[in-house]
Amino acid sequence: MSAAYTVPVPVFVVGMNGSGTTMLLDCLGRHPDLYAFPRETRLIPYLMARLESYGSLDVDDNFQRLWDDVRHLAVFRQTNMDTPVPLPDGWRGHPRTLAAILDAVFGHFAAREGKRRWCEKTPQHVQHLPELAQNFPAARFIHVIRDGRDCAASFHRRWKRQPELTIFRWKKVVTLGREQGQRLGDARYLEIRYED
Repeated sequence: MSAAYTVPVPVFVVGMNGSGTTMLLDCLGRHPDLYAFPRETRLIPYLMARLESYGSLDVDDNFQRLWDDVRHLAVFRQTNMDTPVPLPDGWRGHPRTLAAILDAVFGHFAAREGKRRWCEKTPQHVQHLPELAQNFPAARFIHVIRDGRDCAASFHRRWKRQPELTIFRWKKVVTLGREQGQRLGDARYLEIRYED
């Protein structure tokens, strides 16, 4: 492991779509040490689920293939002026984990702004808190909860979704996120109300 590598302490902003996660991310990104990644990645759980397809990450070729797949993802290329995020010189010395790779990629963008930590906002990640917490053992999670009626109105206004369907989904997402978050404990999980 590289001597320069430190355990990532990211912040994940999660919640039902339309609950104010973007507003919170914008606020957090104004902190001098916290970089707010400007796009929803939407695919960290997908990457975690298919990690076994790479084989043992102790093998350099497998580890590099994972690096290359992550740094070439469209969401990262678009944020990096339509070019892949560069492969760090000391990539072999990073811990052989997906979290270390993601930390390096997000860290690339954070370093450009002179920031030390990063924050990622994908509302749907509220359904994957245990997996994210396991992969990022020092991560913090902020769950934004907004009145379901306002979420439904926002969905209807923006995407013409039926309010009844949004309320049904809101109940499931909020309940699941709260159950998963409370198992993480107060040191890692913070629940905030949009209205507050």
